[in-house]
Amino acid sequence: MDISNWSVGEIARLPDHLFGPRFVIGVDGSKTDSDEDWAISDEAFPDVCMLWHLWVMFSPDSGSALCEVGLRLGNQVPPDATAFLQLEPLLMGLGRVNDTFYLRRRGNEFFVMNDIRKIILPQGRRLVMEHQIDEEVSSWFKVMAVVSSVPKDIPEWFR
Repeated sequence: MDISNWSVGEIARLPDHLFGPRFVIGVDGSKTDSDEDWAISDEAFPDVCMLWHLWVMFSPDSGSALCEVGLRLGNQVPPDATAFLQLEPLLMGLGRVNDTFYLRRRGNEFFVMNDIRKIILPQGRRLVMEHQIDEEVSSWFKVMAVVSSVPKDIPEWFR
């Protein structure tokens, strides 16, 4: 049965097994100073996909360092903070400046958002990460988004 004319809300309520296989879109970066830096994923998101989980890891050499990560959708690494803020946020309504999704943690942390279950429309763009730290220490950041394709049709017996 063709469900291409269904609303996003109706499709989002379908059981998990009707969505495509899950895969990871990942981006990582490292730095040794306290300036902002940006990184972009090698893989692009599908045009429409279900965001299932988001995992973020911070690992500064100092346990007291404050790490901050922002996530947006784009096609290239932004040259500066203004260009980064003009990109579309991965998740709306969370964060501080212009709804940028910022995660803040001190020291070595692993941040997990499981069961997000949100349909997003990245339209082939990639995951862009802004990462910064408040101390002059080396650090690395890694973000992994678990996504799957969204079904365009379902078996007739399901309805």
